[in-house]
Formats: sequence, structure tokens, C-alpha cells
Amino acid sequence: MSAAQKVIVVAGPKGAGKSTLIKALFPELPVRFAEPFLYRVYETSKGCRIVEVQAKDEALRVLLAAPPWRISVGIALVDATQQVAVNPLV
Repeated sequence: MSAAQKVIVVAGPKGAGKSTLIKALFPELPVRFAEPFLYRVYETSKGCRIVEVQAKDEALRVLLAAPPWRISVGIALVDATQQVAVNPLV
């Protein structure tokens, strides 16, 4: 991946609307609505990389291993109808 490539990360729990948001923002992408195992990567025709990430500790650890300057935008989706226990990634 080149340093100039934009990376957009969309993270959230199952059913929060990650795939729906990606499809709304990038209708040309072949979005899969099944939950990714840890993460799923889409490439736009303009060279932007969209990373869909489950809100699981192991998925977030994979994401945090990436150099922070490579992530252009981060979007965290939450389901306000459910209580979520936050585990610090230390």
C-alpha cells in the first residue's frame, strides 16, 4: 500500500450497520452483508481502501497493529440499545 493511499476504517458490533454504511457511501462496491471473521477489505476504483472491522478484541488488535498514519478516517458504530462492556486493549 502506498503512503498516499487513503484508508477508511468502519468498526462496530454485529448488526450496527457497518456494511449498510459502506454500501451507502460506496454503492459501486460489492459489499457482503455477512459478518466478517475479523475484518474485510474493499478497494474503490479511486484507490481508497475500506476496512470493515468487527468490534472484537482480536480484530481491534489487528487494526491497532497498523501504522496510525496509514488510517485516513475511522468510524466507530455502536448499538445504543445494548449495554457494551469496554475492555481496554492494553
